[in-house]
Order: sequence, then C-alpha cells, then structure tokens
Amino acid sequence: MEIKIKATAVTPLCQISGVEETMIDGSKVSYTAIQKMPMYVPIGDEKVFVKLPIYTANGFRGALRRVSTRILYDKAIEKDISLGKNAIVIGKSFHAQNAGGNVSYTNCPIGKEREIREANPVVSYLGVSLAVSGKVSVSPLFPKEKDPDGNLVYPIAKSKNDNGGYYAKCSSIKVQYKVDDMERRSENSKIFTFQTLEEWDEVVKNSRENKDVENLNASHVISTEEVHAGTDFYGSIVSTDKLTDIEKGLLISSLIKLVKKQLGAIGSHGRGKMNYELTFGKSVIRSKWNDFLSNASVSVSLDDDASKCVAAFEEWLENIDEKNIQISEMLDRINEK
Repeated sequence: MEIKIKATAVTPLCQISGVEETMIDGSKVSYTAIQKMPMYVPIGDEKVFVKLPIYTANGFRGALRRVSTRILYDKAIEKDISLGKNAIVIGKSFHAQNAGGNVSYTNCPIGKEREIREANPVVSYLGVSLAVSGKVSVSPLFPKEKDPDGNLVYPIAKSKNDNGGYYAKCSSIKVQYKVDDMERRSENSKIFTFQTLEEWDEVVKNSRENKDVENLNASHVISTEEVHAGTDFYGSIVSTDKLTDIEKGLLISSLIKLVKKQLGAIGSHGRGKMNYELTFGKSVIRSKWNDFLSNASVSVSLDDDASKCVAAFEEWLENIDEKNIQISEMLDRINEK
C-alpha cells in the first residue's frame, strides 16, 4: 500500500528544532529555528549545498499515531470500557499506543507478537519500542515547486550576498515584539513607532545589565523561523509489511481525521494549517480550510478495497473490550522467561 501526500500550507508552518544564530545587518541575531535537512541538490551540471525546510517523518508519524490512539480510546470511553486498574496501567498502555515507547521491551517472540498485533492495530501497524515492529514507513514532507517545464523541484535560489551560496526560498525569519510590558509602561499603550521599539531595546538591555528589579523580566523580541503560507509539500506513506484489512481501515480512518489537524508548533497562533490531497489506488482524501481558517472540510472518495477495509475496522472497533486497550500487561509478559 502506498499513500501519496500533497500538503499545501494555508498558514505558516513552524516545526521547531532549536535556537540558531544568523547575521542581520551586521548584527548577530538568535532565533527559533525550524526543522531542516542539509542536502546536496542538483542545479544544472553541479550539486549545491542547502538546508531545506521539511516536516519530519517522526513529526507526521507521531501525529498519525496520536489520532489512531484517540479513535480507540474514544470508542472505549463510549462503551464504558475500563482503561485500567490504576494510573500506572493506564499510563503504560496509553503511552505504548500514543507514543510508541517509554518501556524497555526486548524483541518479541513470534507467538506473543501475533497476540499483541491481533489485540491492538495501533501497536501493530505503527510498532512499539523493540517489541513489535511497525508496518509502515513515513517519509519526510519536502517542499517543492514547479519549474518552467512543469517539473517538481526544490524551491531554492542563489543568494545575492557575497558568499554566493544557495538558500530555501520558502522560509524566512519573522521578528515580533512582545508588547505586554511596553503597554504597561507606555502612555500611548496601543501605538508603537520605530523610535518606541528602539527605546524599548535600551530599556531591556539596561535592565539586564544593571539588574533593575522593576524591568528585569522585560520582554524583548521574539524571532521565529517559519515556512511561508502557500508552500507545497510532498511525501508518502508506504507499507513495509502486509497490512491486515483492520489495520488498513484504521490507517485510512486516522488520515481522514488527521487532515483536519494543525501540524507543528505554535498552533494557538494559527500556524500549521494545511490543505491535503492524499491518493492511494483509486481513493482520494482531500481537505480544505474555510476562508476564516476556523474549520477544515474533508471530502473522501474510497474505492471498493478501501471501503471494505474501513468497514472491517469499524466492525472490529464496535466489538473491542479491555484486552484491546489494556495492552501493558500483555507487553510485560514479553520479558517473562
């Protein structure tokens, strides 16, 4: 099974990797950087080095895992199924499904592995620790654009600076001033000029150098790197082992819900909203955010095979019980001699 992914950023995308530094107008600036992949890209007859913004495979796979787990737990709560005798049981079982780890399970004997796979399709198709290997491979989502000939290429360009290097055209650093403290100390609390910002820079600098108690925690600037809205991303989900109909049905059902979710960090600021087109066989899942970016609509067209798999999963889901949710005890028995 191969699912091709096209995702278009409706709002900026920000999957944080850490803090980096750059030079802007001769000054060193620290900023919150996004995930990037260092790579050599062919340009004409040569290969050039560039750090290309991506959405990581682990990030997308993690989002898929959380949605799949939520589907099972929502049904368990609806059916009033016990989630465990105590918080430890709940935590271990939930974390094994929702995060795929937090345990030190060794390789699983075939008989026990089959028992676990039959009990829980989330663990079966996405894997857990070293005990049960996953059945799908998720690629990173790479930004691409069409060249004049209509071919998909990476969005890079040659820098106009003296170094003559290449850079990704689809991202930039956004600089924001957090104005809460300025508002409390300004007579014109909602009006800020460039002069106001320069003066506030001095307040922050002096308060930290002099340990001024009143202004010691004064907010400065927030610099965040982000991928531009309108950027197209491409990737895929490929099965590396044969999926059962129930596992395929869960995967398809999870993707239908995932396409309405935001990806990456700072979702509360509206980042990470994507329009999707997922294709597999003759099936297509599309999503589109409305004009107010308040909700995404989803259209689903499934071929006969995909419909059969979703129906098989839904029938299985209606008949789950405690053993399908409380899998920590089953996993613990792996290490028993």
